[in-house]
Amino acid sequence: MITAVVLFAAGAGLAGWLTFLVGQSLDRAGQWTTVVGFFVSTALGVAGVMLGLLTWRQSRQAAGGPAATAGDGAGVEQAVGEVRIGRTGSVRISDTGGVTVANTGAMGDVDLPREQR
Repeated sequence: MITAVVLFAAGAGLAGWLTFLVGQSLDRAGQWTTVVGFFVSTALGVAGVMLGLLTWRQSRQAAGGPAATAGDGAGVEQAVGEVRIGRTGSVRISDTGGVTVANTGAMGDVDLPREQR
């Protein structure tokens, strides 16, 4: 719904702008287009930089936290239960017999404690 409204407003604005430019001479229309183009490109450039900074900041925040996403499972040894890891979703970590294994996606050698008899 919002996309349709934005597209309609952009189309109406473009139609109005073209109607205005038709009433100008070719030289004046070129000058108007240069001035308006400068402001539009500046606004879009600032919006792009802000979007990039927000995305960068969000990705850095998602990478940190109590559970690291590194393959060594750092920071997971105290967490048992449902843990949220960045944008990858949630991981269920259970403690069975004193060994906590994190779902990191890559399993190396796991040192399991020997059974006591």
